[in-house]
Amino acid sequence: WLGTESGLVRFNGTKFVHYKPGFKEETGMTQLFEHPATGMYCRTFDGRLFLARGDSLQQLHLEPGIIDYRIFGDQIYYITQRKLMVTDLLGYRVRQLHDAAELHQLVYILNDSLLLTSQTILHFRSGRSTPLPQGHWFYLPTANETYLARRGDRQLYHLDTHMQWHAVDAASIGPLPPCQVTQIHRRQGEYLFGSFCGVYSSGKRAPFFTNSVVTDIEVDQEGNFWFSTLGDGLLLVPHIAVLEFKRGTGAFQTRPDKILTDRNGTTYVWCVGSIYRYRRGQQQLELLHRLPNHKECQVAWLDPSRNTIYFESGGFYVWPLDRPELPPRRLGDMNVKSIAQTPWGLLTRSWHFFGLLQQEGSTYAGEAWLSKYLEPSISRQGGYVLYPIQILQAASQAAKVCAYDDSTETFLLGYAGQTVLLSRAGLHTLTVAGHALPVSAAVAHAGTFIVAAKVGGIWAIAPGQSPQRLLEGQYYGDRKVLQLRIHAQKLWIMLMDRIISMELGDHTTPHPLHTRETGNYEYRDLCFGDQTIWIATNEGLLNIPAALNGMDTVPPRMRIAQISYNGAAVPMQAHGDFAYPGNELRITLEGIHYRSHGNFVFKALLEGYDNELQTILAQSPVLQYKRLPPGDYRLQVFAQNPDGYKSATVQYTFTIHAPFWQKAWFYGLIVALMAAIGYGLARWYARGQQRRNLMEMQLVESKLTSLKAQMNPHFIFNALGSIQFLILKGEVLHANTYLGKFSRLMRMVLEMSEWKTLTLADEIQNLSLYLELEKLRMGEQFTYVIDVAPDLQPEALKLPPLLIQPYVENAIRHGLLHKTGDKLLRVGFSIDAAQSAFICTIDDNGIGREASAKLKAQSHRSFANLATANRLKLYNRSYPGHFQISYIDRTAPQTGTQVTIYLPIDFEG
Repeated sequence: WLGTESGLVRFNGTKFVHYKPGFKEETGMTQLFEHPATGMYCRTFDGRLFLARGDSLQQLHLEPGIIDYRIFGDQIYYITQRKLMVTDLLGYRVRQLHDAAELHQLVYILNDSLLLTSQTILHFRSGRSTPLPQGHWFYLPTANETYLARRGDRQLYHLDTHMQWHAVDAASIGPLPPCQVTQIHRRQGEYLFGSFCGVYSSGKRAPFFTNSVVTDIEVDQEGNFWFSTLGDGLLLVPHIAVLEFKRGTGAFQTRPDKILTDRNGTTYVWCVGSIYRYRRGQQQLELLHRLPNHKECQVAWLDPSRNTIYFESGGFYVWPLDRPELPPRRLGDMNVKSIAQTPWGLLTRSWHFFGLLQQEGSTYAGEAWLSKYLEPSISRQGGYVLYPIQILQAASQAAKVCAYDDSTETFLLGYAGQTVLLSRAGLHTLTVAGHALPVSAAVAHAGTFIVAAKVGGIWAIAPGQSPQRLLEGQYYGDRKVLQLRIHAQKLWIMLMDRIISMELGDHTTPHPLHTRETGNYEYRDLCFGDQTIWIATNEGLLNIPAALNGMDTVPPRMRIAQISYNGAAVPMQAHGDFAYPGNELRITLEGIHYRSHGNFVFKALLEGYDNELQTILAQSPVLQYKRLPPGDYRLQVFAQNPDGYKSATVQYTFTIHAPFWQKAWFYGLIVALMAAIGYGLARWYARGQQRRNLMEMQLVESKLTSLKAQMNPHFIFNALGSIQFLILKGEVLHANTYLGKFSRLMRMVLEMSEWKTLTLADEIQNLSLYLELEKLRMGEQFTYVIDVAPDLQPEALKLPPLLIQPYVENAIRHGLLHKTGDKLLRVGFSIDAAQSAFICTIDDNGIGREASAKLKAQSHRSFANLATANRLKLYNRSYPGHFQISYIDRTAPQTGTQVTIYLPIDFEG
């Protein structure tokens, strides 16, 4: 909870909620007090008292002009000018406790018996008072003690239980701030003083926020320190032991780039264009030198044997530390990025090559193994000579990392795409599983190089041995490692946003690791002082105790903030009972964890529904379950910080009741209804069976009628007449063939009349036999053709028996028989896959249906068409829309009729 100039603000761990006293009214809030039964109280500067309940801010109906208030038990004590009043927690029952009209103005309520006036300490219950020297007095409460102070006076006074005040000895409480004290906080025997000039400690820690007016100090359960200020906002310090020199507000204005600590424990800081010094015990930075070029410092290296620093900042410099007040000496324009000590000079790295930097007069003669890799010098500046190291296969690659191990006389040179070891044994390229191993940082340690691969982690490399992995890169997300350092038997790994330390020990068994996080900084360099670590960041300089544990062992706090069912909020009860339907449950969680800046998660398991823990980010802390089946459930939720520490588990049980259709009475009703439906269906089925039997009888009758219509006396008479005519002519053989085919046709028709289905192959055989007889009877003028589409399988397709032949006979008798000249009949069979139809086309060049109709009117009705049409109607009941027939009539000069019959492909009878 924060009292601000524009109202009351609550921070719930991920967002700030603003409470205003009225419609768009903004007024300053101070003196916050949270009561466990009613909520958060606060007072405006004009003397109104408010209570935050739920999501609103309610004003208590008390007279305005409240100067101070305190809550004791279930009562509110408050003072207005010279009166002390008391009321209940909601401000309904108000009464006066004391009228100090004879005294000066009341100022503060110290406890439920003592008041501080402008001149006395008053025990209002007994009327006793203790005078105070003239001045503006105020009190500084701690958890169990009360201190008094007078504006403009640095002296503190302690108030004992006998209403006596005593000047506090500075030796017992520590040195006081050199300005007005606003707040005292006591924690573990240490006093912290908030003041008009920052925060001061009774211990040995340095003052901080010295440019801010600190008005309040709080410590949360995580150990974070909170400081409220006038004008600078709310300040959060995760580790109060961290000393910070912030860029732009302290001794330096520009960004620090490099840090070095010499053998005397003095720390030097290179910022852009300047050098600063920090001496132990002084706790402040002093400017030593301004550099002529306002450039970033690329490298700073200490030669401990000479106590001399070499650095590059817009030029290459040498700086003896026996007289640090003297300005560094510029050697020249050599662009140096890193330095390592070797017996033959300084191993340096520039943009595109490595080199040995020697003082003029030095020599590397006699070292033939090294000299063959050195080129003639390319630079002589300031008494120094630079000899490039040339390795042919890496000549075109950028130089990235260099290191030297003195015990094995081995150089490690890392290029953009590969890393090589150079020693008396020759040149060796580092590989892992047959692939080159480019590195981003390296350090030599006890005959071994420890390197950070760009992808793959931290490796230990001993000359002549295979690389050995010390740490998986997944531990830090395979991000680029900027630096590796060895200090106090630990490996220090610096990334952009964090520092990781690892015990060296036995490389085959890496020790547990922990992460040191100190804020949202971009790290640039680090060095080690006396039990501290110095870190240069983009925002300033940090000094951290080396023993500081970066692991956050305090879990987040959490609670279930809201439960809604089917979109409506429900009361927060120990057990929820929900009705069906809808069964959409939404649970809003609320947690807070300051040190991680809200970067924590919730873990939830709904027993009876979830198979594994769900992970919910704190930034969107909502659990939603849709279409939960009826039953009993138990939800378990806890919060977990980034280091894996968990909060206590919060449980919530609820029941979703079954709908009415899952009740026992409903099942009984369903059984009875099903029995009634079954009885009805049985009756309906029986009636349907009767209708089907009737249809089958009608179909049989239709078949018989069709048979009679097909094998009519005209055809039989004509066939027998033709046979007789052939016998009379003496063509006995011809007549015998005709009679054999006629008998075969008669037998086939009689057999087919009993079948439910027949194949297209049988139908074609029947038609062929029938048409052969007609051709024998009608002579050579009659020609017929039967076409079968190539994609048809006549043996597989089924159709009703005696269905097509009547239409063929009809085409001959009524279309072709009365025609003079050539007579052509074409019967075709095809498939329409899109319509799932089997098609039969009967096409003749006869006299046409109109002329035929006139002749039929003079002679007789055609029963064949009527019987077949009746059959098609019956079949359409079982195969709706599939049994269809269409006619196309052709007129002069080319007459004739085309009949198209549509049948289903999947006909089964």
